[in-house]
Amino acid sequence: MLKLFGPSSYTKEQHKQLLKKLGGEIDNILHIDTGYMYCLDVPEPYDPKVIQLLTSFLNLPSVLYQPKKVPGETAIVLPKEGVLSSWGSAAVDFLHRLGLSDVTLFERGVVFYIETNYGQPFDENDFSLLVNMISDEDRDMVCRDALAVNNHYLGKSSLLPIQIPLLEKGKASLEEVNAKYLLNLSADDLTFLDELYVARQRNKKRKII
Repeated sequence: MLKLFGPSSYTKEQHKQLLKKLGGEIDNILHIDTGYMYCLDVPEPYDPKVIQLLTSFLNLPSVLYQPKKVPGETAIVLPKEGVLSSWGSAAVDFLHRLGLSDVTLFERGVVFYIETNYGQPFDENDFSLLVNMISDEDRDMVCRDALAVNNHYLGKSSLLPIQIPLLEKGKASLEEVNAKYLLNLSADDLTFLDELYVARQRNKKRKII
């Protein structure tokens, strides 16, 4: 699995509020920063042209951009196994249109870099508190390192194509799939897809984990 890292879109004010929120529950937190981690299931060896395209697509400073090493705790929040995020679904579709049809899994996680007093990681109680505050139990899982991410996504890229019968059942078929697979599509998203595929007079195909 290819993993790429880059800066997050969190603002200074958001980091400040996050520090205030977490620091109010967990002692010894000095500083918090965030970044994004991108996980892609692409064939090895990695084609340099593909890496260059991904770096441009994700607006990364460099393919060599690495996660920070902080004296303290690191937590990576990712979509839980069995949850197909709307971001990941849209990203895979976009890469397929660019000709990268081998990409079957593309997810983005948020990495929390937490500097602590004495540079020590959290104990289990504090880490559990952290997990509850930065993730959604129904949709997310939290890993402490990149190896755990590999284990989490092992086998997750087995995508099963399904056909959504828009022409036969209308928008209700989209709503049913959205609820069943936790796609988190908004009402506007569902309306757009319904109008788009009905106009084309064909059903929508979607790869579902």
